[in-house]
Amino acid sequence: MFKAKIRILFLISGLLIFTLPFIGGDCDSENNPPAPVTGIAEPLNVSVVVTSDSTGAESYAVIQWDASPDENMENFYGYRIITYKLDSDNNYLSVFENESIPKDSHSFTVGPIGTGVKFRSFVLSRLNDGSESDSVATINYAGVLYRTDGTIDEYQPADTSVIKSGYGWNFQTGEGFNLFCNSDNTGLIDMNLRGGVNDSLTLYSPDLFPPGTKSTRFIYIGRGQDAFDQSVLPEPADDSVRVDSDDVFLLKTQEGYYAKIWIKSIRFVAGSIPPFYNILFDYKIQPIKGFRVL
Repeated sequence: MFKAKIRILFLISGLLIFTLPFIGGDCDSENNPPAPVTGIAEPLNVSVVVTSDSTGAESYAVIQWDASPDENMENFYGYRIITYKLDSDNNYLSVFENESIPKDSHSFTVGPIGTGVKFRSFVLSRLNDGSESDSVATINYAGVLYRTDGTIDEYQPADTSVIKSGYGWNFQTGEGFNLFCNSDNTGLIDMNLRGGVNDSLTLYSPDLFPPGTKSTRFIYIGRGQDAFDQSVLPEPADDSVRVDSDDVFLLKTQEGYYAKIWIKSIRFVAGSIPPFYNILFDYKIQPIKGFRVL
């Protein structure tokens, strides 16, 4: 009887050893990135641009890529774009979108995407029979707050009640404020516009000119729409930048938030005493502290 029990125990143990690798071992669940597949060439040069609708109320991510080298194959269907929500530590939470599009399409718009939440998209080549390539990932990204009504005046020593040479943001609502540079506003101003050398205009960190106190850093990105759409961005390090029409800059506030500004026009206001320059600009701000993809 004892030996029979021993044999039964060994038999049960053997069954457990045999079956355990097949229990709970699916690492490619719907909440994880797609598992690597070989045999089909993946798409090339995958990138992302974070943008907004015309009102600035909702954000979208435009995923772009170059064609797979295998796109001309007869049985090549197109591409699949899988987008995941991430937590604050960049762990994958859930699938946000999972879409397939036919070949000859090399972009896809994800969204609307919320602010305060990170996302990451994967693009795969796909054949008619459902076979897929390795996936190519975007960088992590998140929704932005986008406005086209930024305005700031050039500081004048004989400042009147008209000239507002300070500007600051509420990074949770996206609202920007054109402000007088005085002690009442010192905790609100993120940048200050003043005349520079050779009749230039320069954006300054507020703490360079009392009563300004906040420290802001700037970096020049480029010019025009392409620069404004860049999502892989350097770290701002300068306390001032010379500005011209169509320039794009990234700035980091003292609190650790990032904003991107695009100078749309510079106009001379001659009817005021004293006369001054006024700048109009578009901006995107990223309401996730320390995250400069915008």
